[in-house]
Amino acid sequence: MYTVEKEISETTIETYSFNVFNNEKIVLVGYTLKEKPKGKRKYYIINKWDRYMKSNSNVNEPLLNTEIKNLILTKIISHLQILQSTEYFK
Repeated sequence: MYTVEKEISETTIETYSFNVFNNEKIVLVGYTLKEKPKGKRKYYIINKWDRYMKSNSNVNEPLLNTEIKNLILTKIISHLQILQSTEYFK
């Protein structure tokens, strides 16, 4: 699972979670919106969507903008390796 965090403001963070299926499809499986009250250290969950939760009836799947798509692509590409066949089959 790969996660990307986007800071909306000083006190608000969005977290997107992705799974990679069949080494080719990147799928959004979770979203969390966290907020930190003034004067506090800890973030509190304001909104949460999870693909595998049964109680998602009142929360819609968030739309992915181009910025989030680019962030997850660069993160996954950084984990890929390019090898010669002789290196891979050692």
